[in-house]
Amino acid sequence: LVVKVDVDEALAPARSEILAVGTSFFALLLALAAGALAIWRSQRARHYRDLAESDRRFAMVLENANDAIQLIDLDGRLRVVNRQAEELYGYSRQELQGMPVDSLVARSETGGIQERMDRVSRDGGFIFESVHRNKAGREFPVEVSARVVDFGDDRLFLSVVRDISERKRT
Repeated sequence: LVVKVDVDEALAPARSEILAVGTSFFALLLALAAGALAIWRSQRARHYRDLAESDRRFAMVLENANDAIQLIDLDGRLRVVNRQAEELYGYSRQELQGMPVDSLVARSETGGIQERMDRVSRDGGFIFESVHRNKAGREFPVEVSARVVDFGDDRLFLSVVRDISERKRT
């Protein structure tokens, strides 16, 4: 008995099965990609939440410090100051930001600023006493703890200034 079957007719069940398997594989691949994207988005969102929380903590510490905290660029200009710096010097934050740091130092002390900045750069940190002045021109003794810090591509001086008037009086 000889039976003649067309090739297309003979391969039809196999093609149907290959199409079903291929469609299932593609759907599975699509589901895996969607799952990976969802996990990536979740991790990224958590990262940004953690970063925002870290920023809030940093701002809270900066704003509630008992000492004036300043970030000073390599040109000697104030870039960031906290609330205590405003209170200590009598200037608003907007007035302080961008101001040359030597504007806050008593005239008798301005000659040593570059020397101190060089020492902080060389040694990485330095604690010293100085005399500063406020907006009204009143001079007062301070203790300055300065350190070089890197923020991304920026190299800055972190300066913590403490009014030691009471300590000097006693």
